[in-house]
Amino acid sequence: MVPFAPIIVALLIAAAACVARVAEVAAHTVPPWSPPAATLDDETRLLWVGALAGAVVVAGGLGLVRAAFPPIVLGIEGPGRWWSAALIGALTAIFGGFFTQWLVAMAWLGPITIAPVVIVPIAPWLLVVPSHGAYWTTTGVVAIGFAFLALVIGLLKWISRRYPPWDATDSLGFGRRTPWLALLGVTWVVASILNTDGVYHDARVSTDLGPSAPRYTDLKSAFDTWLGAQDQCAGAAGQVPMVLVAASGGGIRAAYWTAVTLDALFGSQRGKCPALRLFAVSGVSGGSVGATAWVAAMAAGKRGTGVVKEMSKDHGLAAAAAGLLLRDLIQPFTGITTWRDRAALLEDGWTESVGGIFDPAKSPLKWSAVGNGHGLAWVPLLVLNASSVTDGCRVLVANVGALPAATGGDCGASPLGQRPAGPVSASIDPFPGLHERTDTNAAKWNSLGTGMRAVTAALLSARFPIISPSGALLRWVPDTPSSKGGNQVANKSQVITYDVDGGYYENSGLLTLLQIWAAIDPLVREHNQSTRANDHPISPWIVVVDNHYRSNAKAAQPRRPLELVAPLSALSNNRILGQTALEQTAALAVRAEGDRVSPGPKTTGGMVVIAPTMEPSVAAPLGWVLSETSRSDMNNQFKARHLLNESPGASGLRELLRQLDSWGNS
Repeated sequence: MVPFAPIIVALLIAAAACVARVAEVAAHTVPPWSPPAATLDDETRLLWVGALAGAVVVAGGLGLVRAAFPPIVLGIEGPGRWWSAALIGALTAIFGGFFTQWLVAMAWLGPITIAPVVIVPIAPWLLVVPSHGAYWTTTGVVAIGFAFLALVIGLLKWISRRYPPWDATDSLGFGRRTPWLALLGVTWVVASILNTDGVYHDARVSTDLGPSAPRYTDLKSAFDTWLGAQDQCAGAAGQVPMVLVAASGGGIRAAYWTAVTLDALFGSQRGKCPALRLFAVSGVSGGSVGATAWVAAMAAGKRGTGVVKEMSKDHGLAAAAAGLLLRDLIQPFTGITTWRDRAALLEDGWTESVGGIFDPAKSPLKWSAVGNGHGLAWVPLLVLNASSVTDGCRVLVANVGALPAATGGDCGASPLGQRPAGPVSASIDPFPGLHERTDTNAAKWNSLGTGMRAVTAALLSARFPIISPSGALLRWVPDTPSSKGGNQVANKSQVITYDVDGGYYENSGLLTLLQIWAAIDPLVREHNQSTRANDHPISPWIVVVDNHYRSNAKAAQPRRPLELVAPLSALSNNRILGQTALEQTAALAVRAEGDRVSPGPKTTGGMVVIAPTMEPSVAAPLGWVLSETSRSDMNNQFKARHLLNESPGASGLRELLRQLDSWGNS
C-alpha cells in the first residue's frame, strides 16, 4: 500500500474539494490567477544570498580555528601541522565573506548557478552508493543532503508560483498557490502510517550466520570453564582476580575509552594471564561496540585500541548520513525494502574500516564466533545491553544463555507462582526463536538456529535515533496469555521487538553486571571455601569503565528550592537508580565477599572506576567520529590519571594491577 500514498492523498483532497464546492463551505480565494509580481529586485536578492553564503564560509573558517585551539593554547598532542588549519581558518573567517559576496555578484559564477550543477549529480551518486560518502566526510554529506533538499523545496516553491493553483486546494481555501511542499509532507506521513510492517529496518539476521546457541549454556558452565582456564597460569600461591567490567555508553568516545582500558589491563603486552582473569563485560551503546571490537581484535592477535581507532574515522558515519538524507527519508514514498538502511550502512562502514576483524576472508564475522582465534585462551562473557521500545525491557545480546528471569513473550511477567529462570530481571534473550521475516520454514530455523553478524550485535546495543533506526527482531515464543495474537505457528506466537540504545534505560551496564555477580557469588564462595582454594582463592573485582568526564570540584551548598518547581526538581534529581548508586552497590557487593574470613581465606577484591576528568580542554564528542586530537587527549588522560596513579581510586587500581601481574606471567 505504501506506493499508493500519493494517490490516496490526491483522492482525499479531491473528495474534500467536491464536498466543499457542493456545500459552498469555501469559495475561490483569489480572482483569476496571474503570476505574482516580484517583491525584491535582483540586486537585493543577490545581496541577501551573498550575505548568507558568506556567513556559512565564515562559520567554516571559525570551525577550523576552533579545531586548532587545543594544540595551540593547551599544548595537547595532536595531528601535525596544526598551524596550517589555524592560518587557513583565520584567513577564511576574515576574508571569506567578501570573497563569497564577490562570487555571488558574478551571477554566472555564483552559488545560484553552481549549486544545482554540483549537487544534482552528486546526490543521486550517493543515493546509489552511500559508502562513497567517505570521500566527502560526514560534514560534506550532510551539506550535500540538505542542499539537495533545499533545491527540491525551491523547485516546489517555483512551481507553485509559476503555474496556476490546483482547483482542489483552491476550493479548500489554501490560497492562490498550491502548497506542494505541505502536500509532500502529508503524503510522507500517510506513507509512513501505511508502512506497518517495518521490514526496511529489520536487523540483519540469517540462518547462514547461525547457530544461535550461545558459547556458554549458562553462568554455571561459564564459571566452570573460566575456573579451568586459570590452570594455564598456575604458579606460586596468590589470589586469582576475577574481573567483571561494566562499559558505559557514549558513542565512539565510549568505544575508544573501553578499548584503551581493556588493552591497558588485559592486553597482550601484559602477558597471557591477565586476559584469563577477565570474566565478563557488560556493555551499553558505545561500550558494547568497544568491548566487542576488543575481544575480536584480541582473538586475531591485534590491539583493540587500533581497531576502534579505525572505526572512529569518517567512513561509517558518512555512509549512514547519506543513507538517512538520500535513502531513508524518501523510502516511505517508494516502499523499497532492498536498500540497506542507515544502520546497515553504518555497520558496513565499520566493517570496511577494520577489514580483517569484523570481515575476515571477505565473509562477515558471526556473533557466535567472536573470540575464536589464537589470541585468547579464554573468551570472556560478553553481554550487550539494548532497550526494547515495545515493552520497556532490556535486550541481552550475549554469548551466555539462560540470563532472563522470565521466559516467553512477556519479559516483565510477575514471578509469583514460578521460579525465575535466570538472574537478570526484565530482560529478553533475542536468540531463541529468532528468524528472518522472509523465512517461514519453522523447521529450518528451529533446527539450524538464526544468528547475526558481530557488528550487527554490537550496533543493536547502540542504535540511537535519528543516527540509526530502531532494529526489528522477530522471534517465535511459546504461547503465553500476553503473547497470544498475531501470527501463530505450532503453539508459538510471533513477537516483534524493536531495539534501540541500551542507555535509554540504564547507561552504565552495572545493573546487568551486578545481577550476574549475584548469581556467580555463591559459586565463588563455594570455591573459596574448598581445599582447592587454599593457595589460589578468587578475589572479585568490578571495574567501571566510564567515559563521562567527572569533576573533582566540590559542589556548592544548594539554596532553598522554589516551592513551585520543587516537584520537578525532585523528579529530575532522582539518583536512587543512577550510576553513582549502582557503583556504591558494586563496591558493597565485592567488599562483602572479600570480608568473609572464615571459613576460607580472606581476599582483597574491590571496585575501581576508570573515567576521564574535567580539565581545561575540549571534551571528546559522543558521536561516531573521533578526531586524532580527541583520541590523543583521552590517551593522555588515561596515562596521567590511572597508569600514573593520579586518580582518586589509584590505590585500588594499583592493587588490581599487582594481582593481575603477581604470578604465572613468566
